[in-house]
Amino acid sequence: MPAPTSVFSAPPDWSNPVTDKVSYLTNVITANDDSEQRIQLRGVPNRLVSWSVLGITARQAATIDAMLYAQQADRVGVPFWPDMSWLTSAATNGDMSIAADTTSRSFGVTAYALLWADMWTYKVVAVDTVSVTDSAIPLLNALSGPWPVGTAVIPLLAGYHAASIARTRPSRETGSSPVSFSIEVAE
Repeated sequence: MPAPTSVFSAPPDWSNPVTDKVSYLTNVITANDDSEQRIQLRGVPNRLVSWSVLGITARQAATIDAMLYAQQADRVGVPFWPDMSWLTSAATNGDMSIAADTTSRSFGVTAYALLWADMWTYKVVAVDTVSVTDSAIPLLNALSGPWPVGTAVIPLLAGYHAASIARTRPSRETGSSPVSFSIEVAE
């Protein structure tokens, strides 16, 4: 799967939950004797990841507005925030692996990860999903640039913005918005 063209890098407003909704499609056929037959109509379930973003400075609010506007029809990198981990040792230029706790996180499933310092400072890296261990994420390409201990490492999904976005701007300096992404799922 090719890398997303851009990343929605705004973190969640942690006072609200991040939701991951999985939708299956099944047809239920009921017989005259009330027995049922269930037929799976969708090979892979649809997935919708949602959270609220909050810009508490003019720069944050403007960046969120720009991302929402510019990414409307694009295939976007969607950080899966509930599986966020942190670098346990510094990553340097040329590294082919990064050290992070991946236990019970989806790094072995997603083809990309996000090294994230803030919504303006991040790097998308391609993950060798076959070789992920509980303490290391092997990369398909050499890392560029140094990343200190404690940098967030987040599984990166690919998806599209939901059809409508409700944005509130109580002032020029602040803004909030619920965001939802329809996630691409490989068959």
